[in-house]
Amino acid sequence: MANVKVKFKDFIGDKAFYKMAFAIIIPVVIQQIILSTAGYVDNLMISSYSDTAYLGVSTANRFIFVMNFFWIGIASGISIFIAQYNGAKMKDKLREVIQFAMVLALIIGIISMALIYFVGPWVLRQFISGNTQNDLESIKAGTQYIQIIGLGAIIILINFVVSTMFRALGQPKVPMFAGIAGIVVNIGLNLVLIYGYLGFPEMGPTGAAIATVVSKVLELGILVVISLFFTEDKYARKIWNKIYFDRTLAVMYFKKVFLLF
Repeated sequence: MANVKVKFKDFIGDKAFYKMAFAIIIPVVIQQIILSTAGYVDNLMISSYSDTAYLGVSTANRFIFVMNFFWIGIASGISIFIAQYNGAKMKDKLREVIQFAMVLALIIGIISMALIYFVGPWVLRQFISGNTQNDLESIKAGTQYIQIIGLGAIIILINFVVSTMFRALGQPKVPMFAGIAGIVVNIGLNLVLIYGYLGFPEMGPTGAAIATVVSKVLELGILVVISLFFTEDKYARKIWNKIYFDRTLAVMYFKKVFLLF
């Protein structure tokens, strides 16, 4: 029995380990909840505006939800290398990965922008296939919403990537607080822009989309300012000192991230 207890204890960490683990896990969980509810905030707040607008926006967010999985896959692949090189204290390799991540996010962001802007309205018409006046109004509302979200796709994807970098570097509270700030601004701007409060015009679905993109710009701004001025190693200031890109890194990345996709 004594031997069994000893073996069981081998699988149990000490108090310091659990304290460290929960310090990382809890902010990550909170941020994931924020990410998961971002689209639902628009759905919920547009639902009291009109039924046709709600149908269009909620349908558009189904497509955005699918795109989110691809973006999360891209960011998760980057986190593997950042955690590995950060743990090994390989600073040049770490800068190389961050630089590669920014270039990749820009390229995939442009592709995502085109897909959402041009393919999104077509997807809407597959889900809302009727020809009644209400269906046509829903398609119009959804198209207005999804095309503005599409224009902000680069910002949203870079947000994903930078937030993942902070988590991989052991700083999960930074993207959590940025996410909280973003969701508060999103809710506030939704109230103002959807319904036309505080002297703003009533914009409906267009206002909801603008509020979402502006909130993501704010989140990214917070992350960039912190990475430039308030991180210990200030990697953001150094990643463009030279071109670190290595074909080997790209090959390794796509081999690992393929399974995530």
